[in-house]
Amino acid sequence: DTSEQKRLELAERAAEEMLTAVIDASPVAIICLAADRTLTVWSRAAEKIFGYTAGEVLGKPYALVPSGEDSQSEYDNLFTRALAGETLRDIRVKRRRKDGTVIDISFDAAAMHGPDGVKSIAYALSDITESNRIEQQLRQAQKMEAIGQLTGGVAHDFNNLLQVILGNVDTILRRSTEEDADVRRMANAAIRAAE
Repeated sequence: DTSEQKRLELAERAAEEMLTAVIDASPVAIICLAADRTLTVWSRAAEKIFGYTAGEVLGKPYALVPSGEDSQSEYDNLFTRALAGETLRDIRVKRRRKDGTVIDISFDAAAMHGPDGVKSIAYALSDITESNRIEQQLRQAQKMEAIGQLTGGVAHDFNNLLQVILGNVDTILRRSTEEDADVRRMANAAIRAAE
């Protein structure tokens, strides 16, 4: 029946349009990789994060992994795990933008299944470069604060020790007589040094 087929086609088109609108409206980058690692979905947020337009990457192999054996083996491992059906959560990796800069990414990934098994992997990615930088600055500030508290405590303790020394030397100086010139000279030198 052609009317039933038309109705199904319209419903499928409406579902695709709705899904496209949701993906494009998402502030999180949405990308999908086919089992052969070619990009099948590239959202507007992905364009913003990575600098590539959808036209530049769709249908092409995923090429955002920074060069280096460790990065490539990490990517291969994560892709294999997701393709095997494991849902990946809050995975933190480095990826390369179009301009060559390397950014910090956090992503979740899950396999999408079709009638013939795994069809592709869907990723939701966020650029966490700035938040990592701020977190690093916060850690540095906390370290500096701890060092400041430690040095302040040491200075306070040292000042207390000097006060005890000054008090004792002052007592020695007051108890010494004019005949104890050497003792008075050493006591005065000790007071000047402590002050």
